[in-house]
Amino acid sequence: MDAIRIILENAATKVTGWEIAKEIIATIGGLATAVVAVLGIWLAYKTHMLSKQQSEESRKAAEQKMQAEKQQFEITQEAAKQQFEASRQESWNNRFTKAIEHLKDAEIPIRMAALYELQKLGLESSEEQGIIVRILSRYVRDRIEDSELRHPSRFNKKKTTPSTDAKLASEIISQMPGLKTYSFHLPHLIADNVDLSYFSFYRAYLFQAQLVGADLTKVDLDKADLQSSDLRDAGFKDASLELTDLRGANLLGALNLTATQLLEAIVDDTTLLDPALRAEYDRLKTEQTATPAS
Repeated sequence: MDAIRIILENAATKVTGWEIAKEIIATIGGLATAVVAVLGIWLAYKTHMLSKQQSEESRKAAEQKMQAEKQQFEITQEAAKQQFEASRQESWNNRFTKAIEHLKDAEIPIRMAALYELQKLGLESSEEQGIIVRILSRYVRDRIEDSELRHPSRFNKKKTTPSTDAKLASEIISQMPGLKTYSFHLPHLIADNVDLSYFSFYRAYLFQAQLVGADLTKVDLDKADLQSSDLRDAGFKDASLELTDLRGANLLGALNLTATQLLEAIVDDTTLLDPALRAEYDRLKTEQTATPAS
């Protein structure tokens, strides 16, 4: 019986050790699995961080490349712009020089073509409009004042008139966008008994002009400065006088000048008018002042 007991105890002892071994092996396996899992997570994290770093480096490299390309494009664009501007300015200067030369030509069509070219040049370059206006103002003055450059008027054989190109020059000046800044400068203009019909003197500075007996039929004198000018016996049929400054001007004997025209102009007590015209002007001015604005 003792022998049987001993055998059974030994068998029980073996069974217990195997189970312990199995548990140890299972535990080690679990730890190994955990370690492998941790290693997997770590490797995945490292891979992710490496990929993120590479992506960031690629992004920075792409931005640097794009910035460099942008800078190169801007440099190229600026160089092209400067080259174009230099070429444009050279072309403008050549056209300007040629137009000025053609203004001296004996043929009117050539001079008129030169005037149109100067008009284009003025519209293309606002910075140069002042120069062109001054040149054309001088051109108009010369054509009006020089009797050798005038010819008998078709409408009044007793008067002479400037050539057609002078009239065109006056119109071109009046149409210049920068005329508010660059004055149509004709102070002390001498044009006694000259036919200036249909000329345009819009915004012209005609201070102390001598226009005795001048024909100003349908002339545009809007916003012109004619202060202290001598306009005796001048003809004003259908002339436009909106805001024309006539203070101190002598208009005695003016022909076809109406009080209605004068209402649009700047007139004061220093403006010399024929008595009948002064009375009519004063009457209309009083009525205009008494009538409330609508």
